[in-house]
Amino acid sequence: MTTTHLLLDMDGVLADFFTSALSRLNAHSECDPMPTDTYLAHHGFDMAAAFGVTPEKFWQLIDTEDFWRGLKPLPHAKRLIAAVKDTGIPFFVASSPSQGYHCVPQKTAWLYHHLGVKQRQCMFGSAKHLMARTGALLVDDLDKNCEAFTQAGGAAVLIPSNWNKADIRFEEDIWSKISPHLPL
Repeated sequence: MTTTHLLLDMDGVLADFFTSALSRLNAHSECDPMPTDTYLAHHGFDMAAAFGVTPEKFWQLIDTEDFWRGLKPLPHAKRLIAAVKDTGIPFFVASSPSQGYHCVPQKTAWLYHHLGVKQRQCMFGSAKHLMARTGALLVDDLDKNCEAFTQAGGAAVLIPSNWNKADIRFEEDIWSKISPHLPL
């Protein structure tokens, strides 16, 4: 199958959501701060459960006017964007927004500031599988997004994180997982 367009997730693929969220949760926790390695060894995707707070409380702590703007790019983000641009295949960032009104504008600004991705290359919504079709490739860190995308007719590459079942590490060359899907 020839890839006709790429969809890149933002949080966990391009931006380090985890470190900022963990820092925010630690700052507001009544318990001793949880080190990154402890979290990674004992917890998965559900950060609210790991800290014993409701999902509503989690998003109240996370989804503030400065959170999304303060995310750091993951070490491979610039190289990944450059490699994708070099293919000439159209790409978009497909990111699930929070419910906060400031999330999408902050994510849009972040993508432009850190990676040069323009607003017209951004699609925000949680139903990424609706963009699946023959030729579409999703790069995401959430198993269920990749599974729904492939079931809807697209192809997907699962980027490793502590909450998915990918059998690779961040230290590995992520591009090597994506390039087999591209006409290079």
